[in-house]
Amino acid sequence: MIEERLDEILGTKVAIKEDAKPTPGIWYYIWLKPKWHRIIVTASEYGDYGHPEFWKNYLAPKIMNHYGLEESNLSELEELAYSMPRGRVDSTDLMSGETTDRWMLFYGDDIPSSLDAESEKRQLVSAFNLTGPLLHGKVEFRVMGHEKMTDSHREAIQKLIGLIPY
Repeated sequence: MIEERLDEILGTKVAIKEDAKPTPGIWYYIWLKPKWHRIIVTASEYGDYGHPEFWKNYLAPKIMNHYGLEESNLSELEELAYSMPRGRVDSTDLMSGETTDRWMLFYGDDIPSSLDAESEKRQLVSAFNLTGPLLHGKVEFRVMGHEKMTDSHREAIQKLIGLIPY
């Protein structure tokens, strides 16, 4: 398992900001045979991305290239943003819409089974600079149906790239 950053996904090198402040963002686990890759996209470094936009613009082309798919497969692959495990980090209260000092890591409870879920959670807390808030009881992992992979997307991507060991 390696963690990749957006600049690595794009094949560019950028100066990394050493910002210790907690940051919202999104993450994905993508299967690039023979292993899972944890993709971290923090808002403090890259701006605010949603899963469909990030999948379409960055991950779908990476997956297409990795598996040697034809360009004609790209449009189908771009529509499969819910085919891999993912989540998001936010400090916004879902009811009021206001920013709080609490941090929620929303996910589908579908971290790849070959990975240690508790270790992965610790890695995610660290990647989004949430260790301090965690120590103060202000970080929570919350399972959200919206973050869960969809069966139709899982089936479709496996038709394109082969069996994925979810």
